[in-house]
Order: sequence, then structure tokens, then C-alpha cells
Amino acid sequence: AACSSNNHCSCDFLTYAADELNYVSRDKNLICINANIQVSDLDQELKALQGLYKRTGGESWSVKDGWLTDSDYCDWHGIKCNGEGFVSAVELQRNNLVGKFPSKSLSELKNLETLDVSENKLTGSMDIVTIVDGTTTYMGGGYCQSAEADYYTYFEHKDSVAANAGVVTAEFCDNLCRGDTISTAKSNLVGFEIANYGVDNFIQDFKEGSVAGTDCTCLYSYGKFPLTLKDGVTMSTEYTAYGPVKSSDDYRNAVCYGVTPQYTYVDSSAFLDLRKLTEVNISLNSLSGPMDLLFAPALISIDASRNNFTNVKPFKKFKPSHSSLRLFDLSS
Repeated sequence: AACSSNNHCSCDFLTYAADELNYVSRDKNLICINANIQVSDLDQELKALQGLYKRTGGESWSVKDGWLTDSDYCDWHGIKCNGEGFVSAVELQRNNLVGKFPSKSLSELKNLETLDVSENKLTGSMDIVTIVDGTTTYMGGGYCQSAEADYYTYFEHKDSVAANAGVVTAEFCDNLCRGDTISTAKSNLVGFEIANYGVDNFIQDFKEGSVAGTDCTCLYSYGKFPLTLKDGVTMSTEYTAYGPVKSSDDYRNAVCYGVTPQYTYVDSSAFLDLRKLTEVNISLNSLSGPMDLLFAPALISIDASRNNFTNVKPFKKFKPSHSSLRLFDLSS
């Protein structure tokens, strides 16, 4: 899909398809109506500005007159409003803004026309990046197995267990397997096992919380392993199970947990709802990743010079700014 779930993007795409390609979708009118019934909310704008302040180190800004006080936010330093009290300009250039580019906060200012956050210390991408935590699920007693009843390649770091007084809980093992001690770069962590070989009925005692494990092994789907072993990490490749943990056997001295990995969701549609944004200056920061020069639909000019962008995203003709954009600067 060209636009995922953003109604404005879908409306722009279907409008272009109708005007230029004579393709008419029966859903177009409804999608465009839904896109255009957005209601600006003063409380939402206040929360967006509060988020902007907190996410960019507002306490250390060079000038922060009025910010987070009870005064009208239209009177805060760097903020201008239209006649209805909605934010029309954010002008915080040379003001010691730090941290990730505040895409989420800025994207809530639906009436924004001018944005100038040049000559600051903003980093990262202009996309909204959401990191979704993985989940951990108790699968049962015994060693972990695949759906085909095969066992997994595993990694251990006994020094970490020893440093924790030999006590292995589910939380400890989960953090160890997901953390930096055992490198999981470009690997497929599927679960972990906790064992205690000195207890006759470890499964029952562990479930009741009366005893902890003494060993933690991190399990990987065969063929996708960490690139390099870190100090103290041992690896066994004698088993070759693929895929997620599906079942476990009845070995009484171990319990099995399945995990889903943490993943990153990138939303490139952050500014598509800002239909009035025409002038942008984000120069002289440390922004990186791909740059979409058509990121807002009414853009006329954008200065993105003196950053660390890696490339320019392909121009999409269906985006309205493909016609409106007149000036851009990506010089280094």
C-alpha cells in the first residue's frame, strides 16, 4: 500500500490517480472526508508544546521565556499563533534544542505554517520511530523445542550468572539474552531456558517461586547468529532447530520461555496532516537517515543543509508538495 493508514496520504494518492490516471476508487470520497474532518484542539496543541519542550531538553534552552507556565502559550518564546489561537509558527533557532528530532510533538500542531529549529543539536530521523518491546511467555517445563521437536543453538554467559550470585530468574535471564552482554546483532532470539540440576522437581518448585534456576541459556533459530562472540560467551551449535518455540519436553530440571523480539516501527507520515506548513528550516543540526523533501503537502521551501542525511527518498508525484516545492537546500 502506498500510504499505510494515513487518510490524508490515501486521499492525495487517490486524487492523483483520478486526475492523472483516470482511475476512480469508490472509497475516495469517504477517505477524503475522513481526512478533512480533523478538528484542531487547543488542549492537544498545549500538550504537543509541552512534549516538544521535554523532548528537546527545554530546561537547558538558551531562551525559554513563558514555557510551561500558566501564561497563554501564544506568548511563549518562539511561538506564534493565528487568530484562532492555534500555533502557526515554531521559531526556536539557535536555542540549544537537543535530542531526537521531535516529530511526534510537531506533527500535532495541525495549523503550523512555519518551522525553524535551525542551528540546534537535534539528531536522528524526521520519521516517528517507535520501539515496541518484545514479549516473554512461559511455555512449560523441560527444554525448549521447535514444532519439529528439534533443539536450538544456544549461548551462555556464566560470568553474568556468577555475578548474580548464581541466581537465575525469568527476569534475569530475559534481560541477559536481550541485552548487550550476549550480542544478538543480526540474530534471531527465540527463547531461553532456565535450569537447576540440583533440584529433583525443579519445574514445580520454580513455578511456585520456592527455588531459582542456576543456569540461563539463550536460544536462537539456526542460521542467524551473532556476528562475533563477546568475551565470556560460549556457543553450542550441535542443535539446529528453526523458527519460534512451539513446545517443550518433560525434562524435570529445566523450564522453557518463548520470546518475541523487540522491533522498531517507522512512521514516515508524521507531517502529512500538516496541510498549511510551507516554510521549514532544519539546517545546522545532526539529523540523519533518508530525507523526504516532500514530507509535508504544502511545502514551498526547506533548508535541510549542514546535516548528516544519507540520501533523498524518491519523489512521489501524488504528493501535493511535488508541485508546490520551489526551493530546497541539502548542501553540506
